[in-house]
Amino acid sequence: MVTSPLRSLLPGQPPVASDLRGLATVVGQQLAAYGKGLPLVASRREIPMNYRVWGLQFGRQENQVLTSVGAIADLCQRDGIDGRLLIVGEAGVGKTHTLLAVGELLLKRGGPVPVLVDVSAWAGETMREWLIAALWRDYRVAKTTAASWVDQGQLTLLVDGFDHLPAPQQRKFAAALEALLRTNPSQTALLCCRRQVMESLGLTFDQFNGGIHIIPLAAQQVKDYVLAQNRSELWPVIKGSKVLQQLARLPLHLTMLVTMENPAEPPIRDRADLVQRYLDDRLAQGQGSSHRAALGWLAQQLESRPRLFYLDDLQRTWLPAPRQLLYRLLVGVAIALVMGLVGGNLLLGLAVGLMLSQIDLENLVYLRLGLAIAPLGCLVALLLAG
Repeated sequence: MVTSPLRSLLPGQPPVASDLRGLATVVGQQLAAYGKGLPLVASRREIPMNYRVWGLQFGRQENQVLTSVGAIADLCQRDGIDGRLLIVGEAGVGKTHTLLAVGELLLKRGGPVPVLVDVSAWAGETMREWLIAALWRDYRVAKTTAASWVDQGQLTLLVDGFDHLPAPQQRKFAAALEALLRTNPSQTALLCCRRQVMESLGLTFDQFNGGIHIIPLAAQQVKDYVLAQNRSELWPVIKGSKVLQQLARLPLHLTMLVTMENPAEPPIRDRADLVQRYLDDRLAQGQGSSHRAALGWLAQQLESRPRLFYLDDLQRTWLPAPRQLLYRLLVGVAIALVMGLVGGNLLLGLAVGLMLSQIDLENLVYLRLGLAIAPLGCLVALLLAG
């Protein structure tokens, strides 16, 4: 995000209103980019969905059905819900899409700034510590500013990726999130979760005041969408296959089927087969087959990291140990050449380059001139490393 004036980097400086406005601008650009850059998300915006309200702690509205994202945003801001809402449904039914769409509306309406946090690589930290680190990683919010915003409940957490945690971690994360909400009454949050996961683990999420259950598509909705996409030849294929009849009820699978050039031959056997066929189709159309090895390597790296991936996330620590050593040597040689050309001292340049290659200079901003407030032990370690 856009940096504040230099004086805001001084230790102990509280965040100002312009910092929060800057974050809101970045979040708006992020949510808009997801809608434009992800074809499947963009396509699902055209599919009318129904959302059943459930688990409210007041009134007799458990059987109420909402028909728009705007109605969900209204529900989220209603007294008694107070910005704490669960979004539940099957895998592929559109939980993340709904979360993003509601986040866009909440951002336009003002109030706590919604921020998207993917917890798929959560490793057991307290939610406060994890959020502070996540705000730096995703939005470049300095530690002191992030701590102030989290403690004062100035952010609405759009929590995604919970279903991708292992079952033991899901229990621990649910407890950590509940603890944060219990100790901070002003904190608002929306959480995506499969209903089957909640039931199998016995999770109640007592700190959430209500929820919506996304209803899978009916046959007529599937037909209307397929015909609206000028794929009339696809409807008989879906209608004639019991497998596709079930898969097409979920918007993610339906948009895959509509996007693929020929989903009929050979017949699709199950969900995994549909996903593989879709990926093969996309790679073939984009001449991406030559990058299959690189994409496979990246997928393996992301298994233990957040699912949201930015090119900035590529770090030298992802490389095998020999490649990391090579990286450090290349950085040292590059700085040595620069200092040799400018100052005429190759040996000094090589020494400085090798030292700087051990330090993540970008992350120094995370602590806002952290040397001024660093513990003595950290300074001694840095001195010895130097």
